Amino acid sequence: AKVTRKPFSTTVTVVREDGGGTQTKLLMTCSNKIGFYPLRYICRAANGTGLAIVGRSKERPKRHEFTIAPGADVAMVVCVTLAHKLLDDEIPSNNTGAAGASGGPSM
Repeated sequence: AKVTRKPFSTTVTVVREDGGGTQTKLLMTCSNKIGFYPLRYICRAANGTGLAIVGRSKERPKRHEFTIAPGADVAMVVCVTLAHKLLDDEIPSNNTGAAGASGGPSM
């Protein structure tokens, strides 16, 4: 599977590829909701059916709380959510630190 995010988008797409790198089938999408940390996510199957809602826990410090639909692949949802976060970290910022100054990823 391959996870991609278009520029200026809060949604990642997960596609299955054949051996030659050609996208063959959309598997799922995962969108984050902009707001306070930890971010919230909604993951949907290719047909639009909900797979998971990733909200905030009530405990302190707040953590991600996964609510997974019956029959959904839990490992896939967790991995795609983490991949979404990693893709967001690849967005360059205006920080004056070494990573931001060089145009590379910054946290």
